[in-house]
Amino acid sequence: MDNIKKARAENTFLREITAIIRERVSDPDVGFVTILRVKISKDGKFAKIYYNALGDDKSRRKTQKALTRCAKFIQFEIGKKIRARNIPHLSFFLDRNLDYAMRMEEIFNKNIKEDSEDSDN
Repeated sequence: MDNIKKARAENTFLREITAIIRERVSDPDVGFVTILRVKISKDGKFAKIYYNALGDDKSRRKTQKALTRCAKFIQFEIGKKIRARNIPHLSFFLDRNLDYAMRMEEIFNKNIKEDSEDSDN
């Protein structure tokens, strides 16, 4: 799969998976999920779906299990909407980059506050 085709397929999968989760998945454990990116393997047989979910670690684990349970259903629904020879096997991964960025921002803000307090004294 060349780069342009792959990028187009990843973008299409992102839109379709988002719509399917929002409109067709009825599992209450899925919760509020945002699909961030899709990476399809070079041979097109596998797709890694990176998502973020609201809530604490316990609810995120529930969401992970629910998405894993729903993966075949989502794959089937994609197959109904997209014309493709093969629909890749879907694997869901929690993307913790947003959590990391928020934690770093807290640290920076704390350091800035401490620096300003030190300079005031």
